[in-house]
Amino acid sequence: MMKFNSFQKLVFWIVAMLIPILILHSYSNRVSIRVVENEIRSATLNRLNFFASQLETTIDQLALNSVTLMSDPDFSLLKNLDMMKASERAAMIKKTDEKLRLQSVASNWDPKIMLVFPQNGLSIPYGSLHDPTSANAVDATWHYRQSGAKNHYDFSISIADPLKKIYNSDKGFIMTTTFSSTNLVRMLDEFKSQSRGDPFLYAADSGIIPNSTSEAALVAELVEQLRGQELGSSGNRIVSLNGKRYSLFYVRSNNLGWQAVDYMPLETIIAPIQANQKIFYYSVAILLIGNIILVAALYRNIRIPLKQLLRSFQKMKTGDYTTRISTDRHTEFGIVHIQFNQMAEQIQALIENVYQEQLRSRESHLKQLQAQINPHFLYNCLNFVHVMNQRGDKEAVSAMILNLGSYYRYTTRLEEQAATLEEELSMIANYLTIQSLRMRRLHYELDVPASMQAARLPRLTLQPVVENAVIHGVDHKPGPCVIRIKGVEEERHYVIIVEDSGIGMDKEGISGMNERLKLKKPHASMGLGVWNVHQRLSHQFKGDSGLTVETSPLGGLRVVIRWNKEMEGSAHASSAYRG
Repeated sequence: MMKFNSFQKLVFWIVAMLIPILILHSYSNRVSIRVVENEIRSATLNRLNFFASQLETTIDQLALNSVTLMSDPDFSLLKNLDMMKASERAAMIKKTDEKLRLQSVASNWDPKIMLVFPQNGLSIPYGSLHDPTSANAVDATWHYRQSGAKNHYDFSISIADPLKKIYNSDKGFIMTTTFSSTNLVRMLDEFKSQSRGDPFLYAADSGIIPNSTSEAALVAELVEQLRGQELGSSGNRIVSLNGKRYSLFYVRSNNLGWQAVDYMPLETIIAPIQANQKIFYYSVAILLIGNIILVAALYRNIRIPLKQLLRSFQKMKTGDYTTRISTDRHTEFGIVHIQFNQMAEQIQALIENVYQEQLRSRESHLKQLQAQINPHFLYNCLNFVHVMNQRGDKEAVSAMILNLGSYYRYTTRLEEQAATLEEELSMIANYLTIQSLRMRRLHYELDVPASMQAARLPRLTLQPVVENAVIHGVDHKPGPCVIRIKGVEEERHYVIIVEDSGIGMDKEGISGMNERLKLKKPHASMGLGVWNVHQRLSHQFKGDSGLTVETSPLGGLRVVIRWNKEMEGSAHASSAYRG
């Protein structure tokens, strides 16, 4: 029969009591919120759409009335107004004025209808003030402008008579219908009386038209939230103001180009759900009181021992293998603590036995690789001295011997496996001077900031890379060549860039070379020296330290040498052992 320990029993008991309530509350709360939000969102958007449709219908009717009025037979006589006698002209103006006033009175919005004759400045009703620019605004669309008072606008539409529109005649007239935003305020007030929101009209490039009882400060803040946002034809958004969240609904008026907006606090929407939440809170409180004793036992018998175990593991992670856990418990965790202490003792003994052997093995491998580099270079230099001696070029022989001596004075110090970048660059200068003596067409540039000179790295890190640029890049390309060595100090890395103007390599070759650098063993097609440099840097400095090969703007190859600043201390540690 399966037996449960104390931890399993406590967890099972707590979960068995809490899971049904949590599931029930989560389900009912989710369903309630979804239903209430959907219903309120749908109802509010429907009411707002109905309001917008009423607004559109009224505005369309105003424009239609203007068009209908212009088709009146008497209005067709207005094109000959200038040819009438004074009495006939006065009678026609009076008759037209009466029809315009009758049309204005017939509308609920009491619009102002005016005829303007741009050719002579005449307006009907006679003497009415009109905008001189209205002669050009005859696109049959609604325009608006602020009429002086804050949040007060006049909306107008100008329609040209058929004669002016078709024949581009100067004798036609323009009919302008204008209504005040106070009509819109009345519609907003009526809409607000039938809803729980606070509706207003909003234009992104102008301002707002609030209802007469609107909360001005809150509406202003909401408008600031909307500015700069692209609003569609209709929709719903959630905005936060002063720690409160509001559900905002909007519908666009196609005629006016304004948005009809309504909003309400989310607290109003979720009010029906709060009662259910109270019941849940009461239930949880009762369960918490019943589980206090169980939680205390859980903390004493599981939490404290577990913290001790985790703390000891963290110490081991940082390298402290001497950590031990003191315990006198005869519980499951007491047994775990004893096993942990035994494991720590075994790991500590294993590390102490293996560490020195690893150091010796690594040091031996590095010295072997260094020995493989030096004979090949020495052979080339002695061959050059021999040739120059036969030619009788004593200056070249002297310069070669001096630089060769400095070079080998540096490379034969095997007791020190780490060096400063300044020492490495000095050795590279000796090496490139030797090569430039051998190849007069070779030039080199060193550009490394002084702040990097004290950086430490494994000895002979740069030499194989520079030698590879000379042998495989410069040697195979006739004419003047250059090798450029540049240093860059990044936030977390030191970077040395070695590039040449040699024969270079195609993209497939560069990609293959980067892949072969990552192999655990050197590939037959790659020199041991460059592969060794990448392996030493990636092993010692971790992370993304190592070599990367790229195409150089000079025409040849660019080798980027990167090592981690944070692991620079390991360069000191690698030379601590003396073979």
